[in-house]
Amino acid sequence: MRISDGRLIGMIDLRHELSGFLLKYNGQIGYSVRPSERKKGYACQMLLLVRKKAENFGYKKVLVCCNKANAQSARVIQKCGGALEKYGQRHNK
Repeated sequence: MRISDGRLIGMIDLRHELSGFLLKYNGQIGYSVRPSERKKGYACQMLLLVRKKAENFGYKKVLVCCNKANAQSARVIQKCGGALEKYGQRHNK
């Protein structure tokens, strides 16, 4: 939430257990940014902050997935150190 106006900018979720579905499609981190707030750097800030939280829980690597057609999310993941893997999945190192 943005402090200046109380507006919800986006949400991010750190999942501690990976079921088969999460492993294949969603990963350990899921995030979303309000459409009107995209392309302002919020997604990168959110992902970098939650990576630090994941490290505090002992995770050396986390799985972040995106659809192959979602080029914007792929760029965010790559900017934050992600590496392309099979099926459009990306690991954030």
